Amino acid sequence: MNKRMLSEEEWTGSGLNTIVHADWNPAMAHAALQRLDGRRLTQLQLDVGEDRSMLIGGGAGRLSVIICVDVDRELHTLLDPGKADTEHEDLLVGGQLGNFAANQIVSAAAALAAIHYFHAAGEPSPHLSWQTGGAR
Repeated sequence: MNKRMLSEEEWTGSGLNTIVHADWNPAMAHAALQRLDGRRLTQLQLDVGEDRSMLIGGGAGRLSVIICVDVDRELHTLLDPGKADTEHEDLLVGGQLGNFAANQIVSAAAALAAIHYFHAAGEPSPHLSWQTGGAR
């Protein structure tokens, strides 16, 4: 994949409608981020090419942000350093309810900062906190 794309997942009942936008930019991603409502619209995928994607799930200011490199060879999960990893919270992502460590649920401002850096560099921002893992 060499093209920038932004995909929005919209659930209507049990059906999924994927809306794809080519050549995304941070302003377009910010508008899509604001549409995430944690019910009907629960996930975005931002691709920058070279098998690098950012998945943002949730909504209403409670978000999960993960950067995937080479189809999960590397996973970078954005963290809120002000929250504990020992507490857990439910979050609807991609139409499914998941139980996340509290520090893996971040604000829209943190997600937006991650989006801007990812758009420019295709990498996790070194100015934010990340947990790194994956099948290496």
